[in-house]
Amino acid sequence: MDLERLILMIRLLNVCVSVVGSGMLLAAMLMPEVFSVSPAFPAIIAFSWIVTIFFNPAAKELWEKWKSNMRS
Repeated sequence: MDLERLILMIRLLNVCVSVVGSGMLLAAMLMPEVFSVSPAFPAIIAFSWIVTIFFNPAAKELWEKWKSNMRS
């Protein structure tokens, strides 16, 4: 596996972790009796989204594609 492909896979994994983590956080807020999460969990998700939005070019490309699909 070449280095660029590995970097792309790590960046896409970052996007997936952010989305899944946000879903888990939302589920924990809506159904606290079912899901119990650590108090640090929201901070971890916030950090993950900051990394995704500001430092992940793959996430920016996905966001631009999604916006262009929504317009058409």
